[in-house]
Amino acid sequence: MLLVFETMNDKQLKQLMKLYEDGNRINVPLAFPDCTDVEEGLKRIEEGFTQWLRDDFFPKEENTYYVLEENGQWVSTFRLTKIDDFYFLEALHTPVALRRRGYAKKL
Repeated sequence: MLLVFETMNDKQLKQLMKLYEDGNRINVPLAFPDCTDVEEGLKRIEEGFTQWLRDDFFPKEENTYYVLEENGQWVSTFRLTKIDDFYFLEALHTPVALRRRGYAKKL
Protein backbone atom coordinates (compact mmCIF):
# COMPACT_ATOMS: atom_id res chain seq x y z
CA MET A 1 0.00 0.00 0.00
CA LEU A 2 1.27 3.47 -0.86
CA LEU A 3 1.27 5.86 2.09
CA VAL A 4 1.47 9.60 1.38
CA PHE A 5 2.52 12.08 4.07
CA GLU A 6 2.39 15.85 4.03
CA THR A 7 3.29 15.75 7.71
CA MET A 8 4.28 12.98 10.15
CA ASN A 9 3.59 12.41 13.82
CA ASP A 10 6.25 11.12 16.24
CA LYS A 11 5.36 7.47 15.68
CA GLN A 12 5.57 7.83 11.89
CA LEU A 13 8.88 9.70 12.11
CA LYS A 14 10.27 6.87 14.23
CA GLN A 15 9.18 4.32 11.59
CA LEU A 16 10.79 6.45 8.90
CA MET A 17 14.08 6.55 10.81
CA LYS A 18 14.03 2.73 10.94
CA LEU A 19 13.89 2.69 7.13
CA TYR A 20 17.00 4.88 6.91
CA GLU A 21 18.86 3.26 9.83
CA ASP A 22 21.38 1.27 7.80
CA GLY A 23 22.35 4.30 5.72
CA ASN A 24 22.44 6.55 8.77
CA ARG A 25 24.79 4.13 10.53
CA ILE A 26 27.17 4.35 7.60
CA ASN A 27 27.00 8.14 7.75
CA VAL A 28 27.89 8.44 11.45
CA PRO A 29 31.67 8.73 10.88
CA LEU A 30 31.08 11.23 8.06
CA ALA A 31 28.69 13.40 10.05
CA PHE A 32 30.51 13.12 13.38
CA PRO A 33 34.17 12.14 12.77
CA ASP A 34 35.05 12.51 16.46
CA CYS A 35 32.15 10.34 17.65
CA THR A 36 33.37 6.92 18.76
CA ASP A 37 29.96 5.65 19.90
CA VAL A 38 28.00 4.61 16.79
CA GLU A 39 24.72 4.43 18.70
CA GLU A 40 25.16 7.98 20.00
CA GLY A 41 26.06 9.15 16.50
CA LEU A 42 23.01 7.40 15.07
CA LYS A 43 20.81 9.07 17.67
CA ARG A 44 22.25 12.48 16.77
CA ILE A 45 21.71 11.92 13.04
CA GLU A 46 18.12 10.78 13.58
CA GLU A 47 17.35 13.72 15.89
CA GLY A 48 18.78 16.19 13.37
CA PHE A 49 16.96 14.58 10.45
CA THR A 50 13.67 14.51 12.37
CA GLN A 51 14.07 18.17 13.32
CA TRP A 52 14.84 19.11 9.70
CA LEU A 53 11.71 17.29 8.52
CA ARG A 54 9.54 19.09 11.09
CA ASP A 55 11.03 22.56 10.69
CA ASP A 56 12.07 22.73 7.03
CA PHE A 57 10.65 19.95 4.88
CA PHE A 58 7.03 19.47 5.87
CA PRO A 59 6.13 23.16 6.35
CA LYS A 60 6.81 23.82 2.66
CA GLU A 61 3.77 23.49 0.48
CA GLU A 62 3.67 20.38 -1.73
CA ASN A 63 6.64 18.66 -0.03
CA THR A 64 5.57 15.05 0.41
CA TYR A 65 6.95 11.76 1.69
CA TYR A 66 5.94 8.49 0.05
CA VAL A 67 6.27 5.15 1.81
CA LEU A 68 5.57 1.68 0.47
CA GLU A 69 4.04 -0.57 3.10
CA GLU A 70 3.91 -4.34 2.62
CA ASN A 71 2.17 -6.57 5.17
CA GLY A 72 2.17 -3.76 7.74
CA GLN A 73 5.91 -3.08 7.36
CA TRP A 74 7.40 0.04 5.80
CA VAL A 75 9.78 -1.25 3.12
CA SER A 76 10.79 1.63 0.85
CA THR A 77 10.52 5.41 0.77
CA PHE A 78 11.33 8.65 -1.01
CA ARG A 79 10.51 12.31 -0.67
CA LEU A 80 9.28 14.74 -3.28
CA THR A 81 10.27 18.38 -3.03
CA LYS A 82 8.86 21.16 -5.18
CA ILE A 83 11.48 23.64 -6.36
CA ASP A 84 10.03 26.43 -8.49
CA ASP A 85 7.97 24.60 -11.14
CA PHE A 86 9.80 21.29 -10.81
CA TYR A 87 9.55 18.30 -8.50
CA PHE A 88 12.73 16.77 -7.16
CA LEU A 89 12.63 13.12 -6.09
CA GLU A 90 15.20 12.42 -3.41
CA ALA A 91 16.18 10.06 -0.62
CA LEU A 92 14.87 6.95 -2.36
CA HIS A 93 15.78 4.16 0.03
CA THR A 94 15.07 0.54 0.74
CA PRO A 95 16.90 -1.05 3.69
CA VAL A 96 19.69 -3.42 2.65
CA ALA A 97 17.89 -6.45 4.14
CA LEU A 98 14.83 -5.73 1.96
CA ARG A 99 16.54 -4.98 -1.34
CA ARG A 100 16.23 -6.91 -4.61
CA ARG A 101 12.54 -7.59 -4.06
CA GLY A 102 11.24 -4.89 -6.38
CA TYR A 103 10.05 -2.54 -3.65
CA ALA A 104 11.66 0.61 -5.06
CA LYS A 105 10.32 -0.18 -8.50
CA LYS A 106 6.86 -0.75 -7.08
CA LEU A 107 7.09 2.48 -5.09
